Amino acid sequence: MRGCWRSQLGTSRLERRAARRGALLLEAMLALAIFVMAGSAVLALVSGSRQAMERVALDRHAADLARSAMAKIEAGVESAQSLNGPVKPWSADPGSEIVFQVGGDDPSQRGTGWELRIETEKTQFTGLTKVSITAWKRRGSGDEVAASYTLRQLVRLSGKGADEIGAEDELIAEAKRGVREQASQSPKNSPKDRERKP
Repeated sequence: MRGCWRSQLGTSRLERRAARRGALLLEAMLALAIFVMAGSAVLALVSGSRQAMERVALDRHAADLARSAMAKIEAGVESAQSLNGPVKPWSADPGSEIVFQVGGDDPSQRGTGWELRIETEKTQFTGLTKVSITAWKRRGSGDEVAASYTLRQLVRLSGKGADEIGAEDELIAEAKRGVREQASQSPKNSPKDRERKP
């Protein structure tokens, strides 16, 4: 009987040790699961913020393209018709022109993926036209738009190269007329008379 009691005592000690080891294993597995869940949450936040930064950069680029196109139209450097459509790649070298081509193996010869849609409409204001420029880019090859920006402004449209350096317009003519009137109203003093006066 005594031996049986000892064997039961030894078995219960083994069971307690096994139970402790099992609890330790369960605790370690639970800690690992919590760590993995927290890590995946942090990675999801980082991924979301990276995507948001990319969207902001694309939106800023769309706004820059629309503003640049509007400036070119205002200056008379380009017409609305010439800028409408795919955006051509930009070259820093003023002597070379990169031509827009669809496809091709050379990345410098491909289009930028950006497009401009330019609409003009007459307004009630004499000489001013409402110009709407939308710069947009598609996401991949689908119809989903990755970024878009629309700029609307009243612009005095002129033909390409209509303004020439030194050309007299209404503002310059008015300024010259004001100078002549001011000169005729003030006493006439020659530069020699001004030098002689103390």
